[in-house]
Formats: sequence, C-alpha cells, structure tokens
Amino acid sequence: MTPVTSDAPMDLEPFINQIRDRCGLSFKQQTIDILRTAVKERMLALELQNPSRYFSVLLSREDEIQHLINLVTVNETYFLREPKHFELMTDHLLPALLKKTKPGGRVNVLSAGCSTGAEPYSIIVSLLEKFGESVLEKVNVIGVDLDSEALAAARAARFGKHALRGMDPAIQRDYFIQRDKNTFEVVDRVKSRVEFCLGNLAEPTLKGLLGWFDIIFYRNVSIYFDKKTQGEIFRNLARMLTHDGSLIMSSVETSFHDLDSLHLQEIGGVYLYGKSPGLRMQTPKKDIAKERLPLRRGAARKDKALSVPVFASKQGKDIAEERLPLLGGAARKDKALSVPVFASKQGKDIAKERLPLRRGATFEEALALAQNDRPDAALRVLESLLEARPDCVQAYGLKAALLINQNCLDAAEQACRTGLARSETDLECHLLSGLVAKERAQIKEAQDWFRRAVFLEPSCWLAHYHLAEMANSRDQCETAAKHYNATLKLLDRYGLQNNGLAFFPLSFSADHLIHLCRHNLERLKTRN
Repeated sequence: MTPVTSDAPMDLEPFINQIRDRCGLSFKQQTIDILRTAVKERMLALELQNPSRYFSVLLSREDEIQHLINLVTVNETYFLREPKHFELMTDHLLPALLKKTKPGGRVNVLSAGCSTGAEPYSIIVSLLEKFGESVLEKVNVIGVDLDSEALAAARAARFGKHALRGMDPAIQRDYFIQRDKNTFEVVDRVKSRVEFCLGNLAEPTLKGLLGWFDIIFYRNVSIYFDKKTQGEIFRNLARMLTHDGSLIMSSVETSFHDLDSLHLQEIGGVYLYGKSPGLRMQTPKKDIAKERLPLRRGAARKDKALSVPVFASKQGKDIAEERLPLLGGAARKDKALSVPVFASKQGKDIAKERLPLRRGATFEEALALAQNDRPDAALRVLESLLEARPDCVQAYGLKAALLINQNCLDAAEQACRTGLARSETDLECHLLSGLVAKERAQIKEAQDWFRRAVFLEPSCWLAHYHLAEMANSRDQCETAAKHYNATLKLLDRYGLQNNGLAFFPLSFSADHLIHLCRHNLERLKTRN
C-alpha cells in the first residue's frame, strides 16, 4: 500500500477481507465507498498517512477493528416496521407461549441485528398496546448487534423524526418524549425493559452468551452478509430457538432462504420458521390447466397517465382469463427498449420478437454479472451505460432491482422514477416501485403500482401474487382469491420466468409458490 491523499486510489481489499473474516460483512458498491471513507477517518484520527500502516494497527489492536466496523455498518431503521410481524407476535405466538410458561417463568424474545434499537423497543410497545403493563413481568426482550456505537445509541433511546414515520400519533404521545424539534426519546418504562448486548450473530459462542429464545426477530439483516455467513447465522439462530420457538424474517427474505433445520410455517397469512414440521410441499395437480380458458388480448386503455388502476376482468371471472402471455412489446412503444426483460426457459420468451438493443452488449454484460451474483460489478456497468445512454430505461430497471436486493430503497425508488420519466408505461419500473412501497409497508401505494402493472401486462404473475398477498393481509378475501387464482393459472402455463423483471433471483420453485397459493386459497374459503 502507498500513502494516500483524499483523492488518491486506495487498495481496500485487505480491509474487506479482514472485516469479512471477522464478522462476515459483505461489501456492496455503496458500502465500499463507506469503507473507504471510514478508513480515511480512522487514519486521520490516528494521525497515519499510509493505509498499510493503518492496516497493521487494525491487525494488532482489537479495539480498532471494532471502531472500523462501527463506521461501516448501516443503521437506518424505523419503528413498527412490517407491523404484521408484531401482530403475529401479540395475537398468536405470545398467547400460546404464555399458556405453556410455568408460574414465574418468562417468554424470551431476541432482536437479532437490533441496530439502534427501534425493533426491540417496537416489540415492547406492541406488547404494551395489546396486553398492558402486566405483560412486562412475563417477557424478556434482548437486542444484539455487532456495532458498539449503534448499541450505545440504542441504550440512549433517542431517535429522529424519520424513525417515527407512519406511527399512530397516539402511540407517539404515549411512548415518546419530544426533546427538541427533531428528537424523540423513548419513555423510561419502555427503555428499561430492553437489554442490549454486543455480539456477532455468526459466532458459535452466541448461544452461550445469550441463551434460549422463544421468538427471534431477524429482519432486514441477512442482506449485509455473504452467503457463507448467512448460513452460519441461520444455524446459530436455529440452535438458540426453543422447541416451540419461532424465527421471524422480513417479507423480502422469507422466500429466499432455505433453512435445513427449520421449517416454513404460516400463521394468519404470515410466514415464519419453526422447529416443528411446517407447510408440506405437494406436487401441483394437473387439473389447473383444465380450468383455464383460452387467453386473448382484451381491449387496452389509451390513457398514458395510468392514473386510475383498472382491472379488465368481470366479477366472477379470473383476472387472467382472455389474456395473452406477457410479451413486453405491447405496452412499450419505444424501439430503444428492445432488450429482453427476461429470457424465459419455459414457455415463450417474455421479450420475444424484440429488436436488438443498440450497444446492447453493455446491458447484457450488466445482466450477466447480476445473474452471476456480482451485483457491484453490474451496478458499475450500469452507471457507465446510463452516463452514455440516459434513455436506456431497462438499465434503470435492472439498477433498481439490484439496489432493492441491497436494501437501498431510496436509491432504488429514484432509479424507478427516472426510468418512468423516460417511459411512463415501463412494466419493470412499475413492478419495482411496488416492491419498494411494499417493503416500506406503504400498502396502498404498493397496490396502486401492482394494479398498474396488471393493466400494462395482465399475464404478469408477480404483480398478481403481490396483490393477492396484500389483499389477504387486509382480509379482502374476494380480491385475494381472484389474484391467487390468476397467479396459479399463469404459473402453470408460463412458469416463474414470466414475471416482467430482468433480474429476479429465485431460490424457490414454481411448485413451492403454487402450493402457497393453494394453501392460502383454502384458508380464504374458511374465512368467507
């Protein structure tokens, strides 16, 4: 390594390897920039001019690796994120656990990767709202994180206004004290009920440090680790679960992880993992196709603003009836957008009959990098492409998809907005905007995006599936059933690839998704 100035290049590979070896953190394009800034900050603090000298200090001083980890970990969070998970805990999991708890015993809840504390405090608030003060004598809540500075902030329990976004004003009044215009502090009766611990989720000794847990929240954390570390963390958390325990992951993570020691379960329309046998996989029946009517294109609306979501299906008929497969060319009129959105191996290609992309090798290179699990390289190629060709809408879509996978939702939203400004009928940007809104728990906005996607391409199973899930969670049984049925028919005919996205990594099969749709349809029948 050579001395570095503020603008000089720096070899970050030794730092990346050291942090990965110590705690398994995986560096994306955005976090590499954060690491570079962090290294420079620590060199300045230690009055060092040479990165190699700082790296020697990093190897020799245990406290220094912690300083660097604190600077590179991302701690953006907010209260009551994905509220259905807290409802699952208060309405289903905790009552069942309390019935089995011996007098004087407690239910133990872990917030794994708790960051600055919004999640464990949200757990306490949810318990108080449901059960009142007495429940605090029956539950222990612990938060663990590898960032010591984040834990210090969690113990201080002071949050900016942004962390309280979307919160019911009554809850804010009851559980927070406003210290100044933009600072809110958690009240003592909540603050005092959470214990915070410094720990690495991938360390086998974690169970010895923390003990057994009945409920573990592990949400929006795994994306920061490489696949090897993800596996180690999952095994650790599984070992820490009691026999009747439950592991709760975020909605965007549950479908993408296969835990050998845990089983996927469903309670009240929410999916989680437990040690007892969960949902049984069944081979899809062949009779789905028997119920399918011929597909043909219905009349298309001409309004470009797409301001009102429209369903072309009539009451009592399936949304996917009388529609052609997703071809991608009907809604997109500009010839520049001619790269296949996804090359389907099953059925017809989504982008069949599109013209080659001008200078398309650059986009194809980015797509190939994304599909080969090299998202940072793909993003760099896309940045270069968009600098040369800012009108390349499919590049904005791929960029947004990669950013969503990295949980960079603000940047993903901006990429979608820019793409839609170039082509307001772009299916991919509509779908990805819906995924961003859904991850933020902005359900109405997400529904609007997915409805517009269905209008643009009625045979896009992904839009139907998300509409079904959101309707199901809101007890809109008829709408949910309609969209689940549409998803089933489309998956049976065209497979998973007919989803409308250039990059959509799947670790589950069409059989798995078909089973979940059928399972939810059966549950809907009992609720009608």
